[in-house]
Amino acid sequence: MTSLQIWFVGDTSPSISETLTVGGTPFNLSSSTAVFKMRPVGSTALKVNAAAVCVSPKTNGTVRYDWQAADVNTVGQYIAWFEITTSGAVQTAGEQVLDFRAHAPDAIPGYCELEQVKSSLSLSGQSYADLDIRGSIQAASRTIDLVCGRRFYTDGNASAQRFYDASSLDLVLIDDAISISALDIDTAWNGTFSTSLGTSFWNPGPYNNPSLGRPYEWIRRRPLSSAQIFPDWIPMSIRVTGQFGWSAVPGPIQEACAMLAHRYMRRKREAPFGIMTVSAESARAIKIPQSDPDVYQLLLGYIRNRPFST
Repeated sequence: MTSLQIWFVGDTSPSISETLTVGGTPFNLSSSTAVFKMRPVGSTALKVNAAAVCVSPKTNGTVRYDWQAADVNTVGQYIAWFEITTSGAVQTAGEQVLDFRAHAPDAIPGYCELEQVKSSLSLSGQSYADLDIRGSIQAASRTIDLVCGRRFYTDGNASAQRFYDASSLDLVLIDDAISISALDIDTAWNGTFSTSLGTSFWNPGPYNNPSLGRPYEWIRRRPLSSAQIFPDWIPMSIRVTGQFGWSAVPGPIQEACAMLAHRYMRRKREAPFGIMTVSAESARAIKIPQSDPDVYQLLLGYIRNRPFST
């Protein structure tokens, strides 16, 4: 199997091709037919199963498939190959991994870019390890989510609804929110949330977080307000509508992600059993440490406990 090939969603050019050789000599395709096949990694279902072209002059041994729009419309990794039939005999050729990427970020984004990690691994300009690196970035990003008890990307839905227990009569802890448009209360414990509090009756906080590039983490009822108190004796009594997440990934989180992804990548390729060779000359080995104090220091200012109800 050849190295990972990178394509972008929507691009139908250039076509994909392969040259068949026997003993270093191009195979004559004059009496052959070709089919191009492609399936998602981990699946047996074919996304593409279509006739390919034996390129003239056929004595050069080159087959080509011209992409159709439906072939290149989905992000993901695919196994692709040609099947050449000659006098009833089938030969498979050119099997490779194709990585279809969107120019936009992933639906669940990683916290650093592919090129950041490739640069730290001295792999800039190379693509053979991209699939593993992208997996390492996703793993590092989701690990950071778990350690910090939050995630650092923005919900696409600006009017998402989430539900919480009241922390007290005047306070409710919420998931990170960029903006809050409504707060409704279920006072009858029947799931109707029939009591709506206007924005003049409560404040999101910490109050100065938006100016610091950070989200709101709680809502406090104004103490002199005549509005309904938060019923802390009723489970899931608060419904909050807004846009959740962070507006941008903080610099320390990006750096921590790159460091973790680098570490995961090296562990995967160099130390499958927890041993990493330090140098060929000394032939010494060390155990990969259980924790990374540098990464922890980067994450320290971003760790929080999630609300009880989530």
